[in-house]
Order: sequence, then C-alpha cells, then structure tokens
Amino acid sequence: HASGRKYQKATGEELEKIQGHKGIEEKLDASLISRQVWETAQRHEGYIEKKDRFLKEHSRTDQ
Repeated sequence: HASGRKYQKATGEELEKIQGHKGIEEKLDASLISRQVWETAQRHEGYIEKKDRFLKEHSRTDQ
C-alpha cells in the first residue's frame, strides 16, 4: 500500500496493493528485518516479563 493506508475508510475493505513501485525491494527488506527483530524480542525473557507486568497494570479497571 504505497499510500500508507491499508483499508478504505468508509467500508473497511482492504485497498489494492500496488506492486512494482519505486523502492519496493528496500521496503520488503526493511519489513523482513523488522519482523525478525520483533520475533526475537517476543522470545526475550526480559521483554516477556515487562509485557506481562504492563498488561497486568493496564488491565485493571478504574472503579
């Protein structure tokens, strides 16, 4: 999605992906690197502990 918008605002339908636009190779490479880093982070013990603590703190409802 070259425009950065993935879904149609009014209907929520996914917009057509543009293929072969300028810089697509670099964008795909960056996307793969980002995914690898994210997957590594998700397995990191410190990240898991902090995420669990964050979710517990933010799941409390205000009374």
